[in-house]
Amino acid sequence: MKIKSFYLRWAIRLSFLAGAVGLTLNGPLPPALARLFPGASPLTWLASTLAGRGPLAGAWWALPALAVLLLALWRGRWFCRWFCPAGTLYGLGVPLSLKRTLPAWRANGFLFWMILAGAAVGITSGLGLGLDPLSSFNRLPSLLAPAAREGFAWIPGLVVPLFLLAGLVWPAFWCARFCPLGYAFDLTFALSHRQFTGSVRPDHVRRDLLVGAAIGLPLAGLLRWLSFRNRLTAEDPRAFTPAAILPPGAGTAERFDRLCTRCYACVHTCITGVIRVPAPDWRNPAAAFSPRLDFSKAFCTQNCNRCTQACPTGALPPLTEAAKQQVRLGTAVVFKEKCLAWADGEHCMVCQEMCPYVAISISESPTGIPRPVVDPAICRGCGFCENQCPAARAGKAILVRGIPRQEQIPNA
Repeated sequence: MKIKSFYLRWAIRLSFLAGAVGLTLNGPLPPALARLFPGASPLTWLASTLAGRGPLAGAWWALPALAVLLLALWRGRWFCRWFCPAGTLYGLGVPLSLKRTLPAWRANGFLFWMILAGAAVGITSGLGLGLDPLSSFNRLPSLLAPAAREGFAWIPGLVVPLFLLAGLVWPAFWCARFCPLGYAFDLTFALSHRQFTGSVRPDHVRRDLLVGAAIGLPLAGLLRWLSFRNRLTAEDPRAFTPAAILPPGAGTAERFDRLCTRCYACVHTCITGVIRVPAPDWRNPAAAFSPRLDFSKAFCTQNCNRCTQACPTGALPPLTEAAKQQVRLGTAVVFKEKCLAWADGEHCMVCQEMCPYVAISISESPTGIPRPVVDPAICRGCGFCENQCPAARAGKAILVRGIPRQEQIPNA
């Protein structure tokens, strides 16, 4: 009987692993399903709700997380042992491990409370939510994509491989000692059944809570302050560094960076590859490894809203194609000294020809040469013009500049 149960459990685990891989790799399915696995974590849902002061992902998309939470109330870590794709990967390495005795210390408890403490201050990924097993599993395609496609997303994508290597020494190292979601399941089961054992004995929970809060609250406050200071700098018209160009619906960089869990569902589902992960700017650690738009590589196409449908936390709220088309991401600026038409008197209006929003008009020179002029009231900052500009002598002649806060503009 035990042998049958063993094979049944592994058949289910491998089936869920295959399904998770298919969704993570953005198979031939609706992009909204890309949010299913990272959004099924009760820890992600709870932390995102706390940080956003409300259910950002919507009531419908809270159902998978609530179902997993109810399962934990009934059977504790049953999700880990039967369904978790990251746990299955770690379990595959157990027969190959050196089977060293696990370290006596545990990090999962204080990580859990540190995440919740940070979420109470409004910070999620910057305080450990990126270690949620479903979010970390969702980053694995970043290791398969070339750096030219997703930028520095491969660095956070190393979480699972590194713990796979650790598991070759200590079997179940991640699940037993580090996983904050597994601790949440243990705590949920203990509170519902009054069975306080192992890492969820009252004295251990009290210690983990105090340590997590002592680290999480001041660190989250510092990250929030650095992010706020960076936003004030971006809003200053004299700022040397322009505001970041964010995926549609993000609002402000300060809001987006603190709510994004770095699961990279938006990066993987982007059909043009314009959403990338830049090198971190450590002057603003809260923005480290947060997705941005890079128009030197691609553009934000007009009839695509996949990233807004894929985000599991509401850092990018779901937008219809029509609503997404009315979001101003930035404003294009013509640099006349670089422009083939303005500086060299050549016939070049590629930017106007490519603009899907008819935001570029013509100003004729005294000799009748057409020259581009951007109407900032119409421009959405989609990046078509920048990406297609043929000027090369001194760099692109038209660039999109980010704005401190994305705007919803009326139909032209």
